[in-house]
Amino acid sequence: MKKFNLKSIAVAMLICCVSFANAQKIWVPDGTQLVKESENSTKLIFKNNESIYLGTSSEGSAVRTQIVEAWVSCDCTGTGTCMPGSAFGKVGCGGDCSACTMKSGGISMRTMDGTLIKIESGGFINLNFGVRLCSESDISNKVPAAFNEMFDNEEVINGIKAFINEQSNGLKIPEIINNNNGSISAPDGFVLQPIVAFGRGLLILLPKEKGNATAIGSDGKASCSCTAGTCTLKSKLMATYCDGDCSGTCTLNTGKNIANSELIPIFESSQY
Repeated sequence: MKKFNLKSIAVAMLICCVSFANAQKIWVPDGTQLVKESENSTKLIFKNNESIYLGTSSEGSAVRTQIVEAWVSCDCTGTGTCMPGSAFGKVGCGGDCSACTMKSGGISMRTMDGTLIKIESGGFINLNFGVRLCSESDISNKVPAAFNEMFDNEEVINGIKAFINEQSNGLKIPEIINNNNGSISAPDGFVLQPIVAFGRGLLILLPKEKGNATAIGSDGKASCSCTAGTCTLKSKLMATYCDGDCSGTCTLNTGKNIANSELIPIFESSQY
């Protein structure tokens, strides 16, 4: 499960100008505004009420709500400065501090009815986006990855199931091949196809003729990587994504085999 109370956080918005090592990320709706409240705290104001937040609170309860505000707070436990900043569509804690981290409880969100929630994990989705095959532009635009709490939501479950049934024309889908190194591959005649479900990237198995340029066949592999901690492949409802105890960035990767067992990268999607 992706944790927000460890190193730092970043949000996906097109603004600019600091860098964050191994920064965690949270995808937010278009039009989100940043308001600096102090040297080490920034408020995020969400204007797009089409998106909902699915996650887990710090008390362990499920969260499914629209969010109007959130706060990012930073702390320097070493020497130097540590404050919220932005870079390449992300916001997080950065500076010249030797130990720049999020403050305890550094992510809080206020719901439409005014309730304040401290967030442990989760993310935003947009149910109006629907489910579709991943495109090459989705890859170049770094579509954010699916996360565990999505698969506890009935609307998400039904949407993915309906899409798989439509694309496979009712054909029985076989089991994915589990490789010894923890990666997975498609059986002969099928492809691992990246899809975008409600704004999030994941993999499904489809007949070969239904795949597009982003799919990989039996000559390819899919795996997970984490910059700090661990995350591994997980499957639910014939859908595959990454999950684990990753305090950095957890990324789903696919690639096609070439000579000497090397892989040509095809698809990459990180959780934020």
